[in-house]
Amino acid sequence: MKIKQLKLSTNHLEDMKTFYSEVLQMPVIQESNTSFAVSAGESIISFENNPRHVFYHYAFYVDELHFSRVLDTIQAHSPLLQDEEGQTEFFSGLWQRKQFYFRDPQGNILEILPSDERSAKADGWIRVQEIGLPVEHIDDLQTRIHMIKDEMARASETIAFYGNEYGVFVLVQEGRAWFPTEDAAIASPVEVIIEHDHALEVEYRNIRITAV
Repeated sequence: MKIKQLKLSTNHLEDMKTFYSEVLQMPVIQESNTSFAVSAGESIISFENNPRHVFYHYAFYVDELHFSRVLDTIQAHSPLLQDEEGQTEFFSGLWQRKQFYFRDPQGNILEILPSDERSAKADGWIRVQEIGLPVEHIDDLQTRIHMIKDEMARASETIAFYGNEYGVFVLVQEGRAWFPTEDAAIASPVEVIIEHDHALEVEYRNIRITAV
């Protein structure tokens, strides 16, 4: 499963466009007075203006040949997130590689991981590797997406990783803190378009998943 596109909301449209295009150096591929979209390697992320408060977590794979440069650029504009002990570099048991977290102007928690895959683009971004999907009951969403092949083991009653090595849904119970912060996961409108063997369309509360 690969995440081809994320459609998210923001109430900081101009600040977000500046951050993603100038700091993260993701090319803007569409923009209007109420929205914009950027290219993150194989994935597209689009933001639609929305006055309500929203909050997301998602992760990116970055070509390890470009990773240090991307990390340095991020740190020059946005401090890395720390855990209770002040640590900023972590090791992902899921992906078996180091990981770092930071925020965008919306306050979203973003994560980057180095990959031994090679980016076809000079900016080094490979794709969106994870998207967090907060829900009231994890099992309800798992039941609706059961046709997507899952190669991940459930972590606990409040969080589950669903997908494979190319892309994962992080199903998390609303209110659970997003690592490495104490910020509680909240349900925000999200549409995810994935690459999958079979056509699929799932709607669950404010989540829409489409397979192409």
